[in-house]
This record gives sequence, C-alpha cells and structure tokens, in this order.
Amino acid sequence: MACKLRQVQCGVRPRLGIRFINEGKGFGVVAKELIPKGTFWGAYTGEALTSDASLNKSGSYSYDLYPASHANIPSNTSTVVDSEHFGNYTRFVNHSCSPNSWSCQVWIPGGTEPVIAFFTSKDVRPDEELCVDYGGRYFQTGLQCRCGAPNCMRATKTMVKKPLAP
Repeated sequence: MACKLRQVQCGVRPRLGIRFINEGKGFGVVAKELIPKGTFWGAYTGEALTSDASLNKSGSYSYDLYPASHANIPSNTSTVVDSEHFGNYTRFVNHSCSPNSWSCQVWIPGGTEPVIAFFTSKDVRPDEELCVDYGGRYFQTGLQCRCGAPNCMRATKTMVKKPLAP
C-alpha cells in the first residue's frame, strides 16, 4: 500500500459524485468507480474556528481537530473546521454506524495545519455512498442518526441535516 502522506500530497484520484441520498440524509458523496480499500478520496476544507466560536453555528458542517493547530488559536483550545459557508464536496459526507471510510489528520511538509484526510476502509462499489462515523460527540446535542445501517447505534436520537443554500 502506498504511503498515506504521499496519497494526500498527490491529490484525489477516484472519480466521485454528489447525489441526493434520501430525505433523512440529504445529499451525499458517491463513488463513480470501484475504489479499493485504503484509497485517499478527499480532504475536508473550511474555515478554522475555535470550538467556542463554532457553538453559535449548527455544527452540521463542522469537523473537530485535536488539539488546536491553527497559528492564531491557542493550543489549549480545540479547533473546528467549518465548511458551512465554504468548503468542497467533502462537506456532503454523511454519517454511518457501518462506515466504509475513515478520517485522520495528516501533516503536509511546510503546512501550517493538518489536512483532514478521508480513506476507504473497504472496497467501495460504483454508486455506493461514502460514509464515515461522526463519533458520539456529534450526537450529544440531541441529533438523531438516520444512517439506516442494520447495526445503527444512535437511532434513538435526532439528527437533521441542513438543506443546501440556494
């Protein structure tokens, strides 16, 4: 398997698309071709905020970085990458209790903050939705999981994804 750092530096290789999944999930990222296990397929982008500053927002498009890594944010504060107002296709990555992908923070040489990189955790078939596990903290605000996975662990809570802005 190729070095994960090198994969992130070289950019996204698999063909991907965005499509409406269902009323509960909204839009999602789907594979347009077979994506082998371990493949880098996206980097989450957006505005770096302190977790305190992000409390005013819905959290629907936020991704936590631990610990704080932005040059203008003290290191004793957690950082959130928020793609609500700007970002890329990865803002449409939905949660699943049976994810086919995972994420990690990757430092690129010369970079000022880590890249949140997405990799497949198994082979992903064409037209299959790419999903990650958002983690329990995401659902502590009373959002309900609507992943629809047979092993859904959070279906008793409420999660509503915000509609796309026009």
